[in-house]
Amino acid sequence: MYEGKLTKLASLSKNARTDVAELLAKGYSPQMAKVRFIVDWHEKDTDISAAVVLADVYFKK
Repeated sequence: MYEGKLTKLASLSKNARTDVAELLAKGYSPQMAKVRFIVDWHEKDTDISAAVVLADVYFKK
């Protein structure tokens, strides 16, 4: 439940950060995000794994 606190949920790739910065510069702002898939990513030859969230982010001018 949202209690007025911001929490970092995800990190964007370098290309995605560039795309978002361009949209923000054009006056767009993020309105909503939906999780499309959650992928269980495993590194080869280790026990390291991570949940990778693939989301659709919607912007509005």
